[in-house]
Amino acid sequence: MKTSKVLPATSVPPPAAFAGAYDKLAEKTNEILAISLTSKLSGTYQVALQAAGLMKRQCHVEVLDSQWAIMAQGFITIAAAKAAQSGASLDEVLDVARDTIGRVDIYVLPLIPLNICNVAGPSAKRKPFLVHYSR
Repeated sequence: MKTSKVLPATSVPPPAAFAGAYDKLAEKTNEILAISLTSKLSGTYQVALQAAGLMKRQCHVEVLDSQWAIMAQGFITIAAAKAAQSGASLDEVLDVARDTIGRVDIYVLPLIPLNICNVAGPSAKRKPFLVHYSR
């Protein structure tokens, strides 16, 4: 990336991509929880919400704004997945995810040179970080 004249960029998946994924999942379940990238950095949350109305199959879809990105969102998703795998209802899984959102923090540290963090898109010029998750 240091020598490239073209830097990576981000974009939002189209609603049809989400609707297709929801429809595929709806073949196996009647409840879906989609945990999105923070709406503060991306339009993904809004697109995920919109896509629920485009589904061909009937299914209850909840879209949760993780309020985070990177591995912080991963911790939220992992906690929700564990709750779902243990048999929790959709409302219980949502509660676990929302609780986990409140227990994730990010600390900004000078871990790598900032010039390789300069990427295009909404997250441009973010500083290096360390994610912390408290149980």
